[in-house]
Amino acid sequence: MSVTTIGDMAWQFGSMRRGSAIKSDLAQLSASLSSGRVSDVTSHLGGETGRFTAINHSLAQLAAFGLAARETDQLLSVAQTGLGQFNELRGQLTAQLLLVADHSTTAQVDQAATSARGALDVLVAVLNTRVADRAIFGGQDVNNTPVIRADEMIS
Repeated sequence: MSVTTIGDMAWQFGSMRRGSAIKSDLAQLSASLSSGRVSDVTSHLGGETGRFTAINHSLAQLAAFGLAARETDQLLSVAQTGLGQFNELRGQLTAQLLLVADHSTTAQVDQAATSARGALDVLVAVLNTRVADRAIFGGQDVNNTPVIRADEMIS
């Protein structure tokens, strides 16, 4: 039986190649360990990237749903604030208008009318509130102002 040997120079080059491969693997594994992410996903999964792609797709959908939820939350918060302001102003105006009766003086009636006119301006402004250039009380037509100006309404 014959023994096959390699020369000293070939042995050295083989050893250097194996050492270089070990250093490369060690660097790759260290980077993966420190970042918490696998650097070569395809080889890590053994070529089965379908599940990985499905998970990434699901994460992208969840991020989009989260963004839509945050936008909706902002829109509803502004709408709720506007409706609260609307209700508070309505209550104040109602209390003031209930004081006007047949025996009220002209000054009291004029004051109630001035308050009602100011309240109408505020109420129209609340109904025309826009968030991100969208009318929040505009229904499906979010591009246009839902209520005409108070002075146009009165005239």
